[in-house]
Amino acid sequence: MRKFLVITLAIATLFTGCATTGTSKIDKSLVEKKKGFPVFNHLFMDAKTNVNKYHGKLLAFEGKIVQKVEGHKGKPYLKLQVAQPPLRIHNLWVGSLLKGEKYLDVGSDVRVMGFFSKTEDDDIVSQKYNNENFHLLGFCFLSIKEMKMVLLEGTGSQCNEWMNGSLPQ
Repeated sequence: MRKFLVITLAIATLFTGCATTGTSKIDKSLVEKKKGFPVFNHLFMDAKTNVNKYHGKLLAFEGKIVQKVEGHKGKPYLKLQVAQPPLRIHNLWVGSLLKGEKYLDVGSDVRVMGFFSKTEDDDIVSQKYNNENFHLLGFCFLSIKEMKMVLLEGTGSQCNEWMNGSLPQ
């Protein structure tokens, strides 16, 4: 039920533009000691080749923002370069549910948690920029350099769970 509510909130926010955000300063040791904010870059190729299997599931990735365009309701649509062992670089588009966060700029290293989602044929933004049939709808971001977490209001419990080392179910 909780997952359904978060998905509904995320989708409603994406299309209504009414997102508000929170920002938290993060203890750097959570990331350095790999205790918090787990990422699943190793699953990228499996998710790419099995989109239906991962559609609607929460995933988190780490990457560098290499392109930023205006998405729905003025929210950023971000192209991340995601490194997957051993030494493969992939592109992942992220539809941010946050509006205009200063930590989401080209060149920034981020970790992002969101819902892996199939792109829709009538989604003008993803069809224009994204060559794949999937993207991530991100609602919780960690800026590695600033050690700041920005999140969609109402998703604090999920983001805290991620910060503490597990992906919400």
